[in-house]
Amino acid sequence: MASLAVKSLKKQVNRVIIAQCVAVVVVSVVFLFLLGGEKSAVAVIVGGLVYVTPCYLYANRLFSNVSAQAIKRIIITFYLGEIGKLVVSVGLFIGLYHVYQFPIMPYFLGYLVAAIAFCVAPIWLINSSQA
Repeated sequence: MASLAVKSLKKQVNRVIIAQCVAVVVVSVVFLFLLGGEKSAVAVIVGGLVYVTPCYLYANRLFSNVSAQAIKRIIITFYLGEIGKLVVSVGLFIGLYHVYQFPIMPYFLGYLVAAIAFCVAPIWLINSSQA
C-alpha cells in the first residue's frame, strides 16, 4: 500500500518538474524570438535549470527513505534536503553566472519562472485532475 502511494507521489513530483521545464522553455522561446536573442534564451534555460536540477535531485533523495517505520529519518531528510537544495541552487546560480557571464535579467527570470512554476504547478495539477 505504501509503495503505491510513493509511486503516485513520485509521479506527481515528476509532473511538477516537467511543468517547471515547460514554463522555462516557453519563456526561453519568447526571449529567442521576441526579446533578446540566442544568448538571452540560453540564459533563461540555464537559470531555470539552476532551480530545477536541485529540486529534482532533492525529490529523488527524499523518496529513497520512504517507509512506515522511517518517519524520523524522512523528516530529517526533508529538512536537510531543503537546506541542501537552497545551498546548491545559490551556488550554481552564482558560479554559472561568474563563469559564463549570462545577461543577468534573463538568467534571473529563468530561475524565477522555475520557482513560480514550482509553486503554481501543484495547484494547477490538482485542479486539472479534478476536472
